[in-house]
Amino acid sequence: MVHHPPHYTAHPAGIEAIDVIRHATNYNLGTALKYIWRVMWGGKGNDVEDISKAVWYLQDWLNQTQQVTRATYLHDEPA
Repeated sequence: MVHHPPHYTAHPAGIEAIDVIRHATNYNLGTALKYIWRVMWGGKGNDVEDISKAVWYLQDWLNQTQQVTRATYLHDEPA
């Protein structure tokens, strides 16, 4: 149950979220995908909680992206 529980392998193709996440370039986006994956393919039955977690990770990614964008913009302004 630890390595391949049924809710991890419920996708019709038999692939697991971890196989997709390993190819993700960002932790927050990959983690959000994990929670969305659970809901889409028969997760643990806590759909609202899992989507709430996905939203949290997506919002954190967005906040970080906006901070980097603002910092880059401020740094690149002509003196």
